[in-house]
Amino acid sequence: VAKWLEEDGAPNNSTAQGLMASVVQSVFCADPSHVSMLLFLTAVKEEGGVQVLLEEAQTQRVVQGNGTLSQRLASSLTKRGVEIRLGVEVVGLTHSAEEGAMLTTREGANISKVSARRVVLAMPPPAIASLSLKPKLSGALGAEISAQRMGKVIKVVVEFAECWWRGAHCAMADPDILEASLAFDVSPPTNCEGGGRPRHILAIFFFGAKAAQWSAGKSEAERREEAVRCARLLFGNKGEPAPPCEVLASVEGDWPAVPGIRGGYQSFPSLGSIVATQSYSGSTPTSCLHFASTENATAWRGYMDGAIQSGER
Repeated sequence: VAKWLEEDGAPNNSTAQGLMASVVQSVFCADPSHVSMLLFLTAVKEEGGVQVLLEEAQTQRVVQGNGTLSQRLASSLTKRGVEIRLGVEVVGLTHSAEEGAMLTTREGANISKVSARRVVLAMPPPAIASLSLKPKLSGALGAEISAQRMGKVIKVVVEFAECWWRGAHCAMADPDILEASLAFDVSPPTNCEGGGRPRHILAIFFFGAKAAQWSAGKSEAERREEAVRCARLLFGNKGEPAPPCEVLASVEGDWPAVPGIRGGYQSFPSLGSIVATQSYSGSTPTSCLHFASTENATAWRGYMDGAIQSGER
């Protein structure tokens, strides 16, 4: 994408280049120099336009918080006698269409074996590629999964005492100018607060190489301070004094530091690896293995909707 912008798309328009760079980063969590133009155009076509990707993708939210979906699903499974084990890492997997699978798991210092008739790999393709699979995935499917790279993103959610951004919903900037280049108003609707005071909350994003740098080399407090500074610049008006900005609380999703993810909210194929027929996004069960992740969807890849679609399929 970066090369196209420099040579054909907007060779003499730095503002347009910066806007497109920010759009690409917000979708793929990667710098535009790492994302192919074919991949970007495919995503735009699948979702119905750039505006849909940036605006309509953010219009529906879970009032109680997305985490409550997992909690409710876990509760319903537990009531049906399903055992859910957290903090257990799968380090090896032997699979066969006739004999099922044998998983090698690690929980602290304990190594265990678990047999299964079928295995659902609900994880990013780069995490699948890092598993010790026997036999290894081969053919177009294996090549495509091996070519996937994780994007990088940090999401800092900050609650303020006042809505100093004057009711604006979204702001973005050229990622070459700011460390955190995108911010959304994610304040809950006032009618969902049970009569309490209104809450004023922004979600602020670091993307790509900058996300990797701020994950590895900075503390949570430093990331929050920089996120607030960037948000003030994103929503600010030149020539006007900065309004009061009292931080009440914050929480972050430092995805590059999360084991099993180590990146962003989706992976993407490396340059030159896209083929005419995408095997992973339309994959059928291989041996006794099933694939379910947002990257495995045929629409809304990188979003919860895509993950749900692939799980239902």
